[in-house]
Amino acid sequence: MKTPAMKGFVTGAVVGLLLIAFFVIRSVDSTNLLLLLWPTSIVGFGYNGGNPVLGFVIGSIEILGQMVIYGGLGALIGQVVSMATHRK
Repeated sequence: MKTPAMKGFVTGAVVGLLLIAFFVIRSVDSTNLLLLLWPTSIVGFGYNGGNPVLGFVIGSIEILGQMVIYGGLGALIGQVVSMATHRK
């Protein structure tokens, strides 16, 4: 992890995964809070538990989407902080 953007991406992805774990463990019922902090969860709202393969695919999309969103946000923050601290 050489660049600040890459460090930010990894940090953001980990934060996104921790939020998923928190929501699953605590069984959060607030749809508004869920959509605000875990926006990719909307993919699974219509799933009724029929096909396990479909459930795996939907869960994978939710988790990977969360990692990409929070990782991208972390990369952006890491790059901005790096540029602000290395000004001449």
